[in-house]
Amino acid sequence: MLLPRPALLPPDTIFHGRYRVIRAIKSGGMGTVYEVVDERTSSRRALKVMLPNLVTSEQGRKRFELEARATGAIESDHIVRILDVGIDPGTELPFLVMELLRGRDLGALLDQGVRIALEDVLRYLTQTAVALDKLHAAGVVHRDLKPENIFLSWRDDGTPCIKVLDFGVVKTVDPVVDGITTRGILGTPLYMAPEQVEAAQDVGPAADIYALGQLAYELLVGEPYWAEELERDGSPILLAADISDGPLESPEARAKRRKRVDLPPGFDVWFAGVTAKSVAARFPRASVAITALTDLVRESVRALQEQVSSAKPKAPASVSQPASRPQPTPSPVREVAKKGFLVTVDGATNVVRVDVWGFWDVGDGKGYWEEFERKTKPLLGNPWYVLANISNFPPQKPDVSAFVEKTMTHARENGLVRAANLVSSALGRMQIQRLSVETGLPLYSFFTTEAEALRWLLTGK
Repeated sequence: MLLPRPALLPPDTIFHGRYRVIRAIKSGGMGTVYEVVDERTSSRRALKVMLPNLVTSEQGRKRFELEARATGAIESDHIVRILDVGIDPGTELPFLVMELLRGRDLGALLDQGVRIALEDVLRYLTQTAVALDKLHAAGVVHRDLKPENIFLSWRDDGTPCIKVLDFGVVKTVDPVVDGITTRGILGTPLYMAPEQVEAAQDVGPAADIYALGQLAYELLVGEPYWAEELERDGSPILLAADISDGPLESPEARAKRRKRVDLPPGFDVWFAGVTAKSVAARFPRASVAITALTDLVRESVRALQEQVSSAKPKAPASVSQPASRPQPTPSPVREVAKKGFLVTVDGATNVVRVDVWGFWDVGDGKGYWEEFERKTKPLLGNPWYVLANISNFPPQKPDVSAFVEKTMTHARENGLVRAANLVSSALGRMQIQRLSVETGLPLYSFFTTEAEALRWLLTGK
């Protein structure tokens, strides 16, 4: 006897003879996702069951089948794994079983008003790009890339791991699953490329790269680029016309006007390249686009460092004064307002890059220590290196210096092989020799060029 097709499976329901329902996680356009326990292995999984009202639709069944098989042959840390698929004989409902992820999707973070750190944005985008490259190489186009489908999970060592989810409107060149309509507006309008909103037949990987650009803007700014048009139009259909016409305001200007966010100089050019109306004008691969964005951010940091350096007050030229007249008292050096730090880890070489600039307060020092500890945690137990650009990092107050010293103590006690420091000049190298002795670092760990520093770090020569 067939069981009724429930809108929701109640807790403790045994589905397909082996999956015991714990709770419903969420419902989407194709199905409902549950947390379940596999009674055969005692492992927790995510079960997605097709919505009952779609079962009679041939298109719905085929698209659900396509979602299950589209990524089956792709091995990636950043694509959710499909573990089982079938049709439950008791309810006649198609289903698929996935790994159960712990964490939150990026859409939930943004909805809560969480400001994601710049370096974390780049990390999440880089991992997303890796997933897209693998999908595209396998002939799969996601077509619905958005914050809600980018899930932030955590590895056992505490490092973040992005997972791309929800392949409900995926497009594939796989001939095994045919007869699926690929025309029509499929996706989420705020992130859809012009060719998607125009219902073009030849929607390809470039549509995902366009969405990746929109995702980058939202993660950096806190709202989608097209949020203003959606508020004004009040309709996704009217928004589609705006998307087809292309942006009328530069992203840098819009971010500043609406959210008071300063995007890196040059972001306008990058955004124009990743979201160009012409498919051929976009970046060729997702990873190429994010590498270009990362390089842009690094360049903006260097430019800011140079700006801070040039803003430092210079001593006035000496002027001969009559002996009877007192010399003017030099103005005290004022702290430069712009300050900050950037910590990045090169996983290929285990080189931790540290950029520090400006005068800090205790809060800045504590934030730097916490960021350094978090970013280097995955390296503990392995040999690693530090390359610190201190060219624009003037002597700090003792309570701030304590946090800086704390990072190096942590490094030396947890596998640090060598640490190199970039200084602005040979004179700066001489002036900092005392610091090198106090921190137990050799004098020759100070360099004026990055190439020299990296060569010494990785070869010892």
